[in-house]
Amino acid sequence: MDEDFSIRDVLYFISGSVLYYFLCSPIAHYVSRFFDSFNTESTLFDDLYYRYYVHTKYLPIQQWVYYAIMLVTGFMFINIVNLKNSRKNPFLGARGYADFKYNLFLAFFLFLTSGVVIFRHSHDLSSYCEK
Repeated sequence: MDEDFSIRDVLYFISGSVLYYFLCSPIAHYVSRFFDSFNTESTLFDDLYYRYYVHTKYLPIQQWVYYAIMLVTGFMFINIVNLKNSRKNPFLGARGYADFKYNLFLAFFLFLTSGVVIFRHSHDLSSYCEK
């Protein structure tokens, strides 16, 4: 049976969530501003990510960096807030540090396969205008 939660636990979860959002999101936004989109000039990339309104050859590095930072801080959030810091280390997963390393490694591939790639950079229609 699940353990009972006290009002202290509820306040811990709420304050941890608010603190996470107000700290991590601005940090990720600030860091990602230093990156720009990369023009792949690849028709394969263009064909792979073609959407009716999105026709681009640009890889949104800025969005990928933001996504990766939020993915990593989300991993830390679960360890600190949801698990109530039971592991005593925000980088420690169920299998040691391997889960955190996989999270870092898979961030790029998860980004490319997620719906985030639909929300594109300001260069979205640049390759479309070239045609």
